[in-house]
Amino acid sequence: GQTVGRGRIERLMREMGLKGSTRGYKTIRTTFSDPNRPTPEDLVQRNFHATAPNQLWVADFTYVIDAYSKAIVGWRVSTRMTADLTLDALEQALWAKIDTSAGTVGDVELATLEWVHWFNTKRLLSSIGYVPPAEYEAMYYTENNRLVESGLK
Repeated sequence: GQTVGRGRIERLMREMGLKGSTRGYKTIRTTFSDPNRPTPEDLVQRNFHATAPNQLWVADFTYVIDAYSKAIVGWRVSTRMTADLTLDALEQALWAKIDTSAGTVGDVELATLEWVHWFNTKRLLSSIGYVPPAEYEAMYYTENNRLVESGLK
């Protein structure tokens, strides 16, 4: 709520080791494509909508999310970006859906596990009606079971 000059902000940020974001070319490049290697097909044709849990999972380097509920179903952390990082996140997602179990080594993994638990059970997401992903999936299964029991499905 205070008005301060640009120079003061620059000085304070420099003293704290902070840098502002910049537009344009990024100085850090993490992906190098090889034009000689075939690119994978877009199996979902950029349609990331799912009508039920576990129908479509979407992966980035470090995590896998359920496209229906936006729940994080698998994740991994590493100091290096490798193909194994993504495969490990997918493997965790597969095991998590088979048997709910968690075992971690180190503070980073524990902190990430706690954050993922918060994200899946407490974080309200606007894209699914301002409810947490776990609650959104539970509503799906409740409604699906109601329709099955009433003979409508």
